[in-house]
Amino acid sequence: MFKPFREKKCWGNVLHVFADDHAAVNCLEVVAGFCCSKHKHAEQANLFALHSGCVVIETQLFGHFEKSGRVTRNILRAGSTLYVCSRMWHRFLVMESGQMTEVYYPDRGGKVDIHDIKRMDEGGSFNINETQKLLEKEPPYKSSWIGSGSEENDS
Repeated sequence: MFKPFREKKCWGNVLHVFADDHAAVNCLEVVAGFCCSKHKHAEQANLFALHSGCVVIETQLFGHFEKSGRVTRNILRAGSTLYVCSRMWHRFLVMESGQMTEVYYPDRGGKVDIHDIKRMDEGGSFNINETQKLLEKEPPYKSSWIGSGSEENDS
Protein backbone atom coordinates (compact mmCIF):
# COMPACT_ATOMS: atom_id res chain seq x y z
CA MET A 1 0.00 0.00 0.00
CA PHE A 2 1.29 3.45 -0.96
CA LYS A 3 2.16 5.88 1.84
CA PRO A 4 2.29 9.62 0.87
CA PHE A 5 5.63 11.35 1.38
CA ARG A 6 7.30 14.74 0.80
CA GLU A 7 10.47 15.32 -1.18
CA LYS A 8 12.68 18.40 -1.62
CA LYS A 9 13.63 19.19 -5.24
CA CYS A 10 15.91 21.83 -6.77
CA TRP A 11 12.77 23.64 -8.05
CA GLY A 12 10.69 23.41 -4.84
CA ASN A 13 8.84 20.61 -3.03
CA VAL A 14 6.72 17.64 -4.04
CA LEU A 15 4.12 15.74 -2.06
CA HIS A 16 3.70 12.26 -3.56
CA VAL A 17 0.00 11.76 -2.86
CA PHE A 18 -0.88 8.51 -4.62
CA ALA A 19 0.73 5.83 -6.78
CA ASP A 20 -0.23 2.45 -8.16
CA ASP A 21 0.27 0.60 -11.46
CA HIS A 22 -2.28 2.81 -13.24
CA ALA A 23 -1.49 6.36 -12.06
CA ALA A 24 0.61 8.52 -9.76
CA VAL A 25 -0.42 11.93 -8.40
CA ASN A 26 1.95 14.56 -7.05
CA CYS A 27 1.32 18.04 -5.61
CA LEU A 28 4.18 20.40 -6.51
CA GLU A 29 5.15 23.67 -4.84
CA VAL A 30 7.27 25.39 -7.49
CA VAL A 31 9.66 28.32 -6.97
CA ALA A 32 10.28 31.13 -9.49
CA GLY A 33 13.66 31.03 -11.22
CA PHE A 34 14.05 27.25 -11.02
CA CYS A 35 13.36 24.41 -13.45
CA CYS A 36 13.16 20.63 -13.38
CA SER A 37 15.49 18.42 -15.38
CA LYS A 38 15.18 17.96 -19.14
CA HIS A 39 13.81 14.43 -19.28
CA LYS A 40 11.44 11.93 -20.86
CA HIS A 41 9.54 8.81 -19.85
CA ALA A 42 9.49 5.69 -22.04
CA GLU A 43 6.04 4.37 -21.12
CA GLN A 44 4.16 7.04 -19.20
CA ALA A 45 2.60 10.39 -20.00
CA ASN A 46 2.32 13.48 -17.79
CA LEU A 47 -0.65 15.71 -17.09
CA PHE A 48 0.28 19.06 -15.54
CA ALA A 49 -2.47 21.19 -13.96
CA LEU A 50 -1.39 24.61 -12.68
CA HIS A 51 -3.34 26.02 -9.72
CA SER A 52 -1.34 29.22 -9.15
CA GLY A 53 1.74 30.98 -10.49
CA CYS A 54 3.12 30.74 -14.04
CA VAL A 55 5.10 27.88 -15.57
CA VAL A 56 6.60 27.39 -19.03
CA ILE A 57 6.73 23.77 -20.17
CA GLU A 58 9.22 23.11 -22.94
CA THR A 59 8.79 20.03 -25.11
CA GLN A 60 10.80 18.48 -27.91
CA LEU A 61 9.99 15.22 -29.64
CA PHE A 62 13.22 14.27 -31.41
CA GLY A 63 16.91 14.90 -30.77
CA HIS A 64 18.34 16.75 -27.81
CA PHE A 65 17.21 20.09 -26.43
CA GLU A 66 18.39 23.04 -28.52
CA LYS A 67 20.85 20.91 -30.52
CA SER A 68 18.42 19.47 -33.06
CA GLY A 69 14.71 19.73 -33.56
CA ARG A 70 12.35 22.43 -32.41
CA VAL A 71 11.67 23.27 -28.77
CA THR A 72 8.03 24.19 -28.18
CA ARG A 73 7.25 26.44 -25.22
CA ASN A 74 3.83 26.30 -23.53
CA ILE A 75 2.78 28.87 -20.93
CA LEU A 76 0.60 27.59 -18.10
CA ARG A 77 -1.25 29.99 -15.84
CA ALA A 78 -3.71 29.22 -13.03
CA GLY A 79 -6.38 26.85 -14.37
CA SER A 80 -4.27 25.65 -17.34
CA THR A 81 -3.48 22.02 -18.09
CA LEU A 82 -1.00 20.37 -20.41
CA TYR A 83 -0.58 16.72 -21.45
CA VAL A 84 2.84 15.46 -22.52
CA CYS A 85 2.98 12.01 -24.08
CA SER A 86 5.65 9.43 -23.29
CA ARG A 87 8.97 9.55 -25.17
CA MET A 88 8.81 13.35 -25.49
CA TRP A 89 11.63 15.38 -23.94
CA HIS A 90 10.22 18.01 -21.59
CA ARG A 91 10.89 20.22 -18.60
CA PHE A 92 9.11 22.97 -16.71
CA LEU A 93 10.53 26.41 -15.91
CA VAL A 94 8.90 28.36 -13.08
CA MET A 95 8.28 31.98 -14.05
CA GLU A 96 6.10 32.78 -10.97
CA SER A 97 6.01 30.65 -7.81
CA GLY A 98 2.87 28.58 -7.32
CA GLN A 99 1.27 25.15 -7.02
CA MET A 100 0.80 22.47 -9.65
CA THR A 101 -0.58 18.94 -9.78
CA GLU A 102 1.32 16.34 -11.80
CA VAL A 103 -0.29 13.06 -12.86
CA TYR A 104 1.61 10.16 -14.43
CA TYR A 105 -0.25 7.45 -16.32
CA PRO A 106 0.82 4.74 -18.78
CA ASP A 107 0.02 5.68 -22.38
CA ARG A 108 1.60 2.62 -24.01
CA GLY A 109 -0.12 -0.20 -22.14
CA GLY A 110 2.44 -0.58 -19.37
CA LYS A 111 2.44 0.36 -15.70
CA VAL A 112 3.48 3.49 -13.82
CA ASP A 113 7.10 3.11 -12.76
CA ILE A 114 9.00 5.73 -10.74
CA HIS A 115 12.22 4.62 -12.46
CA ASP A 116 10.82 5.35 -15.96
CA ILE A 117 12.83 8.51 -16.55
CA LYS A 118 15.81 9.41 -18.72
CA ARG A 119 17.42 12.74 -17.77
CA MET A 120 19.68 15.08 -19.74
CA ASP A 121 20.49 17.22 -16.71
CA GLU A 122 19.45 17.80 -13.12
CA GLY A 123 17.60 21.09 -13.47
CA GLY A 124 18.22 24.04 -11.14
CA SER A 125 18.17 27.80 -11.58
CA PHE A 126 17.61 29.57 -14.90
CA ASN A 127 17.44 33.18 -16.13
CA ILE A 128 13.79 34.30 -16.12
CA ASN A 129 14.59 37.40 -18.23
CA GLU A 130 16.21 35.34 -21.01
CA THR A 131 13.22 32.97 -21.06
CA GLN A 132 10.83 35.94 -21.21
CA LYS A 133 12.74 37.32 -24.23
CA LEU A 134 12.44 33.93 -25.99
CA LEU A 135 8.69 33.93 -25.36
CA GLU A 136 8.36 37.46 -26.78
CA LYS A 137 10.38 36.51 -29.87
CA GLU A 138 8.52 33.28 -30.55
CA PRO A 139 4.94 33.11 -29.24
CA PRO A 140 4.21 29.99 -27.18
CA TYR A 141 2.21 27.04 -28.43
CA LYS A 142 -1.47 27.12 -27.43
CA SER A 143 -2.52 23.45 -27.39
CA SER A 144 -3.24 21.46 -24.24
CA TRP A 145 -2.11 18.19 -25.88
CA ILE A 146 1.51 17.71 -26.89
CA GLY A 147 2.37 14.70 -29.01
CA SER A 148 0.23 11.99 -30.53
CA GLY A 149 1.60 9.17 -28.42
CA SER A 150 2.60 7.24 -31.56
CA GLU A 151 6.18 8.44 -31.87
CA GLU A 152 8.74 5.66 -31.80
CA ASN A 153 11.99 7.67 -31.78
CA ASP A 154 13.90 7.07 -28.56
CA SER A 155 16.82 9.48 -29.05
